[in-house]
Amino acid sequence: MRGRASSCSGFVRGQYPLELRERATRLAVEARQDPAARVGAVKRIADQLGVHPEALRTWVKQAEVDAGTVPGGTSSEAARIAELERENRELRRANSILKSAASFSRRSWTVRRGRATDGVEGRVRGRDERGPRRRPAGLGGPGRVAS
Repeated sequence: MRGRASSCSGFVRGQYPLELRERATRLAVEARQDPAARVGAVKRIADQLGVHPEALRTWVKQAEVDAGTVPGGTSSEAARIAELERENRELRRANSILKSAASFSRRSWTVRRGRATDGVEGRVRGRDERGPRRRPAGLGGPGRVAS
């Protein structure tokens, strides 16, 4: 069984039950504290319990980080970062949906109000199609003298 499984079945991730993972990690951490048994402890315990040595090495490394004996990001920090990244993705998606809805609403409002339509339903003329921009009388401009 690979991938994520429910926590009620005793699996966290991967193929190893939670109890086996905790027991193997505890045994390896204790064995690594004994200088005489330190060399090859992870591989020896992994072989005894039928766990892949790299999987056990990863669990031990994370357990030492969580315990504070080795510097690094703890599991709770990693979970919090993942949660914040997920929330950030959701907010960005919601923001883009709202932007597109506002743009659509603004376009339909302009067409309903009859502003600068060219007779084709739903099409708004651009500045080039309407001609040059005209200034109201009385406003000064280049070449004009205000009275």
